[in-house]
Amino acid sequence: MRRIEKNFITLVLILLLVVPLPVSGAMFRADPRHSGVYDPGPVQTNNNLLWTFDKQNKPITAPAIADGTVYFGSEDTNIYALFAANGTERWRYSTGGRVRSAPSVADGIVCSGSADGYIYGIDAADGSLRWKVLTGP
Repeated sequence: MRRIEKNFITLVLILLLVVPLPVSGAMFRADPRHSGVYDPGPVQTNNNLLWTFDKQNKPITAPAIADGTVYFGSEDTNIYALFAANGTERWRYSTGGRVRSAPSVADGIVCSGSADGYIYGIDAADGSLRWKVLTGP
């Protein structure tokens, strides 16, 4: 009987060393009450507005940010690229329809759909058209 108890205690101690202990936020929905409220850590208090971009009341899409450039589409049919540091326009590409989908950026190409039925692949560096694919009428 003593040997079984000794082996059991040894096994429990080994498991305590092997099983990782939970870290902050590792629990489902953040805490025992499952509130879904996670501690964001220290809050950044830099509220200085760096720049604005006037779109004359034309709605814009959510932005994509890559390599110091902000990319977004607009109801005015354009896909824009702005320098993130100062907000100046880097380039714009005019599609054949309103741009309502947020762009994505990968491998130097900005991809976004347009109401003209095409998905556009635009060179992220200079705004030239790399390709476009018709997806609908």
